[in-house]
Parts: sequence; C-alpha cells; structure tokens
Amino acid sequence: MNDRYHRQLLQGSQLYGLYQQLYADRSLRFHLSQIGEISSKVDRAFEEEYPEIPWRQIYGLRNRIVHDYEGVNKQLVWEIISDDLPALRGELEDILKA
Repeated sequence: MNDRYHRQLLQGSQLYGLYQQLYADRSLRFHLSQIGEISSKVDRAFEEEYPEIPWRQIYGLRNRIVHDYEGVNKQLVWEIISDDLPALRGELEDILKA
C-alpha cells in the first residue's frame, strides 16, 4: 500500500486525528527542550546582565521534558507556548536590538 493511499484512508478516522495530536505534542516538546538546551549554553555574565529572562526555569523545563520527571503536563506545555513563549521572544528580540 502506498503512503498516499494510506494517508487518505486514515484521514477521516479518529486514528488520524490521534496521530496528528501525538505528532504535534512531540514536536512542541522537542522544540521546548531545544530552547532549554540552548539556554544552558548562555554565558553566566550574559545571564546576569538579563535577569528578567528565566534562564533556570527554561532549562528546568528542558530537564522535565527530556527526563519525563513526573510526566509532562500538557496543559502546562500549552500555557508556556501560548503565554510565556511570545513574551520570551519579545524580550530576546529587544536584547538583540540593543
């Protein structure tokens, strides 16, 4: 069975919706973990210069995602993506403009 036919077969089913949801969830967690990993590479002096950025919390989230401490709360992930990430992006863009 070719891949296109397989996708069309699954498209109308609940299984396809579940697959999309799982893929999106893994993708979001992966990208958040990457942000956390990058934050751990920031120079200590730079961290101290910009204390408004929650460097340790960002890396702590990375650890929770990667090591799955107590499971990853999907509601928390959504709140971070919808509320915290846009603010963080704005703060980082301001730093880059300075």
